[in-house]
Amino acid sequence: MNAICQHCNAAFEARRSTAKFCSDRCRIGAHRGEPRPLASAWLRKAAYALADGVFAPCGVKIDAGRFDPAFGYPAGMQKHSKHGYIGGIALGTSAIIITPRREPIRVLDVITHEMVHMAAPGDNHGALFARFASAVGLLPPWPATSAGPELVAKLQAIVNRIGPMPTPSVAPEPPKRAYIEDKEGNFQLVPSPWLPPRHKRDLPSR
Repeated sequence: MNAICQHCNAAFEARRSTAKFCSDRCRIGAHRGEPRPLASAWLRKAAYALADGVFAPCGVKIDAGRFDPAFGYPAGMQKHSKHGYIGGIALGTSAIIITPRREPIRVLDVITHEMVHMAAPGDNHGALFARFASAVGLLPPWPATSAGPELVAKLQAIVNRIGPMPTPSVAPEPPKRAYIEDKEGNFQLVPSPWLPPRHKRDLPSR
C-alpha cells in the first residue's frame, strides 16, 4: 500500500492503513514540531538554562538544542519508580521522559543527570559520567544521583528565573503502558515504539 509521509511528504510503502510517517525519524520530527504543552516548554527552557548556568561554568560543553524533554510514563516505568525517571537517545537527539513531580528542583536534578549522560555518551555510569556528574554538583550513587547543596542553589536560581513549573495531570497508575503528555497537558496512551531506546546499542542501524 502506497502512502505519503505527513512530515517529509515522501512516498513510502505502508505496512498498515493507518501509517502516517515513512520512518521513526519523521515520526519523532513531527512530534517535535507540534505545539508543546506548557510543562514541556518549561522543561526545554530549563535545559538551556542548565547548559549555560551549570554545565558551561564547569567546562562541560553540551548542546541543549539536542534535548526533547517531556513529562510522561514510559512503558515499564514502575521498575524505575525509585529513581522517578527514564531517559534515552533516539536518532541523534535525547528524549528525556520524566514522571510528573511537584518539586521543580528535583525535576531539574533529573534533567541534569540525563544531560550528563549526553556529555558522556556510551559511558553509562562509568568513570567519565562520574567525573562530569561531580563537576556539575551531583552526588553519588551515580545510577540514582541527587543534587549537592551548591547545585541546589543553582537550580533554585534557574527556577526563579524561568518561573514556576506547570504541573501536568497524572496518568493512570500503575503505568504498565506508555503515556506521554499531550498539548492540553493531559496524558494519553501511546505505542511503546514511540519511546526512544535507552542505550546506544539499542539504536536502529542507519
